[in-house]
Amino acid sequence: MSTPPTEAIFSNIFNTNTWGSMESVSGAGSELSNTAQIFRELPANLEMVPITCRRRAD
Repeated sequence: MSTPPTEAIFSNIFNTNTWGSMESVSGAGSELSNTAQIFRELPANLEMVPITCRRRAD
């Protein structure tokens, strides 16, 4: 038995909401309550990265 292509597997997960999250087809780890700390801390962490040419969307 052959394994379906990766794209087909992830398309199925997306289309059927396999993980059952009400907020994100990517699953509970992508829900706002689980990413809130990242949203809060990411800007300050990005400021610490030495980038010579910086572009950002505000």
